Amino acid sequence: MKDYVKAEEISLHPTPFVPSPTGLGIAMVVPDSNGLAMFLGGALAETARRNWRRLADLFVTPIASGFIASESSMGITVSVAERGQRVWARLERNASACARRVRVIVVAESRDTTSRAHEEPGCDS
Repeated sequence: MKDYVKAEEISLHPTPFVPSPTGLGIAMVVPDSNGLAMFLGGALAETARRNWRRLADLFVTPIASGFIASESSMGITVSVAERGQRVWARLERNASACARRVRVIVVAESRDTTSRAHEEPGCDS
């Protein structure tokens, strides 16, 4: 019985289908929809590598990088658009409320010349 292990006997390459710690960490953080997209992209890249090795070596990384960058850009665009829509709706509400206040003040001034228009909060007159 051996009490020691030679360095040559230790495999530095894990057996196939053993998940990497980094992969497990990413899987715990990333939502399911992104995980599915990553799986499909990996499957397509592996299919391309097996069938068209030279083309895959040239194009898989740039295409994958482009997809990642465009997804990030689209996420920012959607976020800004949603926020802009909320801000625009709030501005329209405030503008219509200010317009009603100004009409009331103008009508009151036309009826009574001694009344003075006062500045309403939130309205730029």
